[in-house]
Amino acid sequence: MKLGKVTDEIRNRVTEILLNVSLPNTTPAGLEIGREIKRNYVAQATATTISSLAIETAISEHEWVSQGGADRNTLIDKFHLISALPYVEEIISNDKFFPEIYPVAVKTGHVRAALIGNDQFLNRF
Repeated sequence: MKLGKVTDEIRNRVTEILLNVSLPNTTPAGLEIGREIKRNYVAQATATTISSLAIETAISEHEWVSQGGADRNTLIDKFHLISALPYVEEIISNDKFFPEIYPVAVKTGHVRAALIGNDQFLNRF
């Protein structure tokens, strides 16, 4: 990232690979999703329109630029944050990682959750 080697072409290819491995083979009702449908979907989908991918991409790019990557604990926290942000009203945590990454995730437009500390939560009672 810092050397400018991550081009739009590379980003698009990574998104294509991520979408391909993420797509199910069948619908919840059991209908098979064929190769052509998958290919057509991947050709028109973008990471910015899929909430989990948009947030994951924003956080990952931020981490690589500012930190040079993420350690194991940060990655585990990131997976929880990514999956929860579009669907919950609040994330309650004193983890140092969340406040650093939260503004980056909010910029995607997919964040519903507010981030509050443990003390803020406990003061409600």
